[in-house]
Amino acid sequence: FLLAHPERGFIAIEAKGGQIKLEDGFWLQNGQRMKAPPTKQAIDAAHALARYLRETHHLEPPRFTYAVWFPDMSKPPLPSGDAKGRVLGAEALAWTRPEIASLFDRLLPDKHLTKRPFIPALHEAWGHRSQESPVRLGTSVGLGRFDRMRLDAFLRRLWDAVSENPRLVVRGGAGSGKTQLALLAARERADRGERVLFTCFTEGLARELAEACRAHPTIEVGTVRELAVRFSREAGLAEAGSPPADWESVAIDGGVAVLDLGRLWDAVVVDEAQDMDEAEWAFLESCAGAGPLLVFADARQAFWPSREIPEERLGLMKVRLRESHRVPAPLLELADAFADGRDVREHVPHALFDSLEVVAAPRDHLGHALEKTLARVLGEHVEPRDIAILSLRGRSVPGGAASLERVGPTRVVRVSDPDARDHVVADTFLRFKGLERPVVLVVDADLVEDRLGVRMHIALTRALTRAIVIASPERLRAMGLLET
Repeated sequence: FLLAHPERGFIAIEAKGGQIKLEDGFWLQNGQRMKAPPTKQAIDAAHALARYLRETHHLEPPRFTYAVWFPDMSKPPLPSGDAKGRVLGAEALAWTRPEIASLFDRLLPDKHLTKRPFIPALHEAWGHRSQESPVRLGTSVGLGRFDRMRLDAFLRRLWDAVSENPRLVVRGGAGSGKTQLALLAARERADRGERVLFTCFTEGLARELAEACRAHPTIEVGTVRELAVRFSREAGLAEAGSPPADWESVAIDGGVAVLDLGRLWDAVVVDEAQDMDEAEWAFLESCAGAGPLLVFADARQAFWPSREIPEERLGLMKVRLRESHRVPAPLLELADAFADGRDVREHVPHALFDSLEVVAAPRDHLGHALEKTLARVLGEHVEPRDIAILSLRGRSVPGGAASLERVGPTRVVRVSDPDARDHVVADTFLRFKGLERPVVLVVDADLVEDRLGVRMHIALTRALTRAIVIASPERLRAMGLLET
């Protein structure tokens, strides 16, 4: 591999797969001695490229050096001497860009070049395109899942610092760890013998939270609306068997029923709180009483901007999570630009190089494009349970993906389906709020008439590894995702 920096020079990298060992001064690959040390092979490649620039292009080479990469080794052997600090391991597959930046900072820290004719010369030798991480998408998914496990320790320290406050509102962007903190809060209180109400806005997230809390019988999980309907019906204040016609009245009746029953829970935990309306907050106040109330929210994910959390009335101390640990940084920057109504075009190249893919197809062929894209993703060793197809419109829109039963030969289910954890989910961006999957296919942008920015922000930030946007060329250009 070759890494070229227009202001610093280039690094030649020798990559060796399999199990690599350094024993008694000899390099072994899968138990067999290598013909030449990988460090020497990298050095030879760097000097060969320097000769190529001199002899073929009559250019004085920039500063250059070498490194080695063992992508199958989580703890690669570390040579001593001059080779120290020149070794990359398996972590570079999941965090390629920061690992490359760190390598340049160590080996070629000075930006000394103002003229860089060697870059066109390299383009002539290798072509203008490159692939940042030459691994299957399925491998990237697995590596990303492993790395996200490290977030738990960070959240543990953060929660220890604020958990003694009985009333909190924790705000943070997509991927900042809000739901993990909410789970931690609910489980800790349950472990102390407390009865906990753990509630949220969407049915799909409620199912996931219930599964995550299955080992804690004193945690009750449900959406705010289903809980309010249940209590109002049990109190005889709403009819059973039919959806409520007046949600506000049902929420108030449900709150009254909870108050009449006495204190049912010792603490209330609310996730995705930015979507709650005034009637839902009235119900939640009845549930919490004067007890602990822990609220988690992301203002950028709010689809209804008029809905606000009554922080002062509820007496909530404010905590802010400022970093994202889940969504790939380039994808989050793009999503934030959509949410803020900014020009997204400056963020597209970086995202395309890292975690975004754009598929353009004529409007009457978008269904076929979705089928082909899903088949390709599955062919890259990605499991069905790791994929979501998110429509930017509602379920009732004719031709929308949220009503599909199959995509080609692949069965797809709604997020509320009991089998959702094992299958590809096809649903709306709103019903999938609070959830995540490694690969997200974003569709139906051609059917959107308003508020595209917040829809895209919610959909893109559901992706842990890659988001694939499928739309017509005209729509993609209008969105800023395709060059005009």
